[in-house]
Amino acid sequence: YKHWVDVVNWASNLNPIPSKLSGNLETRIKELQSSAGNDKRKFFREAVRLVQDEIRYMGVEMGVYSHRATHPEKVYNQRYGDCKDKSLLLASILRAGGITAHLALVNTRAGSEIINYLPAPTVFNHVVVVANLNGREVWVDPTIAYQGGDASEIAFPNYKKALVIKSRNNKLSDTETGMTGDVICFERYVVTSEKDKVKLSIETRYSANQADFVRAQLASLNHEALCKLNLDFYAKIYPEIEMLDSLKIKDDRDKNELTITGSYYITNFFQKDSVSGRYMAGFYANYIKEQLPSIAPGRKHPIFVNYPFDLDYSIQVELPEGWNIPKESSSISRDAYYFGRHVFVVGN
Repeated sequence: YKHWVDVVNWASNLNPIPSKLSGNLETRIKELQSSAGNDKRKFFREAVRLVQDEIRYMGVEMGVYSHRATHPEKVYNQRYGDCKDKSLLLASILRAGGITAHLALVNTRAGSEIINYLPAPTVFNHVVVVANLNGREVWVDPTIAYQGGDASEIAFPNYKKALVIKSRNNKLSDTETGMTGDVICFERYVVTSEKDKVKLSIETRYSANQADFVRAQLASLNHEALCKLNLDFYAKIYPEIEMLDSLKIKDDRDKNELTITGSYYITNFFQKDSVSGRYMAGFYANYIKEQLPSIAPGRKHPIFVNYPFDLDYSIQVELPEGWNIPKESSSISRDAYYFGRHVFVVGN
């Protein structure tokens, strides 16, 4: 195409946002409006939650439906749809509730490099929604399920560039990533003697997009399976580990903070060195290790890590007679990442 506006016109004609809805969908919208009253932010949040959580993400992209979206009323009734189906449904609900909303095309792999492409519908592989909420632009990916946070704090992937399907629009827009969260992991080992069981308590707190990711994982697991998954994870390091109590999950979806706590006993934690006769044990920052890719010897090509990603990992080890180790700090700082490590003693 000659210009981006030509792609906009193509998309507008192919997937117009309906001005009037009926049936079960119209009834549900009225229920949302009644619940929200005059609060547009509340209506927006509930509309997003409806499409993300109640409509399963699944595509049957054959024939004309490779690009044409299914009508929102049908998508709502069948309870599933692909990215363009879910996006058109959300935009339709928002407009019915008096909120300006548009579809937007993105390329999930190319990111900002799409500015170097010639205008064409085929340079995009995903559809999202952008809305004007009380004068603020808010981006939503309806295919992500179980997102938390306030209406203006919904995490949005780092797609970087998008073509908003809006009349006479002839340029790519910068997308906002929304709230990006962090992971705070605290492990506490309590050692009473070199031969007794060691108690391990773990608390991991996830916020914003990190909470969204874990929340979606939890939705696909029952509690028993989740406990086994965590136990198996630590059993790779400590074969004789047993769960002291089942995992506790606290999910504040409005604040978008999710906390998981667990406690374990580890038998034969210390290993006696046959030469020195000293008892030895190691402590591993497991969550950090999980984020680092395996690199084959001799590799020359670049690698990538999750971004943005922020992890604060603390290991606290309590001994009955205190410690005799020096304070230590080290760090690695690059354009793409920062890693810091600090060792210190407080009492025992």
